[in-house]
Amino acid sequence: MKPELTHGQAASWALSVMLAFMIVGQNVAFITANKGPNLVLAVGVQVVVYLSACALFSARRPGRTFEELFALRRTSVSLLLAGFLLGLALRAPTDFLESLIQKVAPFPKGVEEELAKSLLPHSVGHGVALALAVALAGPFVEELLYRGALFTALRRTAGVVSTTITTGLLFAVAHFEPR
Repeated sequence: MKPELTHGQAASWALSVMLAFMIVGQNVAFITANKGPNLVLAVGVQVVVYLSACALFSARRPGRTFEELFALRRTSVSLLLAGFLLGLALRAPTDFLESLIQKVAPFPKGVEEELAKSLLPHSVGHGVALALAVALAGPFVEELLYRGALFTALRRTAGVVSTTITTGLLFAVAHFEPR
């Protein structure tokens, strides 16, 4: 059985996945350059890279179930409801914090317009694909890798605070957005 994960190994995993995503994403962007940016395709590349990394991570830790490796387990309806209500309660403070960040360090005008443009659907099918990619598939594979694989494996050998800080920082670095 593979030894448990260290902070350095968690960082290596996260940075390797980030590098693989950049390399594959750049190649796909080069191939499809004449069609312009495509957020659905970018998230599709992310899903393939992240799921490949999760499969490799899983293969290197034999003897554990999928649920053990990625912290997937059943929960009660009341806990789901509590999580939903917590999300609603945190919406106003999050919006306030976002507006404060935008005042202190706003997006450059071209970047903000390009992001808004990439989120506009071109058809009903594209709108559905965009919603599934941006709201479900992308966040799911990120959570599977960072909160599932890396957090769960690192938590076996490290304290909850250092594990949370490490995986949180790695997650933030992977998004290329310091704000």
